[in-house]
Amino acid sequence: DSEKNLQDFARSCLKQVIPHQKIKRPPLSQVGELFGSPIFEFGGQVLDANLEGKAEVQPHILIFLFRDQSHSGKFEAAYRQFINLFYYRNKVISAYRESRNLYRKTYDAYTDLEKKVKDFQAFLKENAQRLGLSEAQLENIKTVLKELAALDLEYARLLRNYKHCRNTISINTKNYQVTLEEIFQTLQEGENNLPRKELDFFEEFTSRTSPYFK
Repeated sequence: DSEKNLQDFARSCLKQVIPHQKIKRPPLSQVGELFGSPIFEFGGQVLDANLEGKAEVQPHILIFLFRDQSHSGKFEAAYRQFINLFYYRNKVISAYRESRNLYRKTYDAYTDLEKKVKDFQAFLKENAQRLGLSEAQLENIKTVLKELAALDLEYARLLRNYKHCRNTISINTKNYQVTLEEIFQTLQEGENNLPRKELDFFEEFTSRTSPYFK
């Protein structure tokens, strides 16, 4: 029952969950206790050190080793809330992944728009002293203005979606916190008398991970 033996056993369980060698098993990211039994969190991290590539999301697997039947009973008592908790967690991570994709597209659209505006300004400055423009130049200006309008609309759309991702992260982080409180309240009923610190294992997501995503 030593910590090392428990970790080794948890890794053995992980191999049963992901038996295929072609699928990379996620690393151990957190160890804790829940209701008096050890719980191990594997993966679940978002790897995006280089914003040029897509954000990689590791598989997220929890191995919960029940020491006592009463411990599993507590988990079962709040089973539905735990499912909701993991759902909101996944919504936050999905929104963050999408925000990374939108960030690159928005930045590219802004760069393209900025370049065309500067080129157009340079053209106007160059022809400021002329009494008139040729028919071809006027047609070119019309084309450029249409392109600028289309680029501006695309940039505004991407920026709106980018902000929507941020709001989604905030809303579902709040939902996660509310659900965690519901779990606590559920397990306070009857003879459980659950100390609040018992749920500290799941507080990590709202105290550190989600703020980073935002």
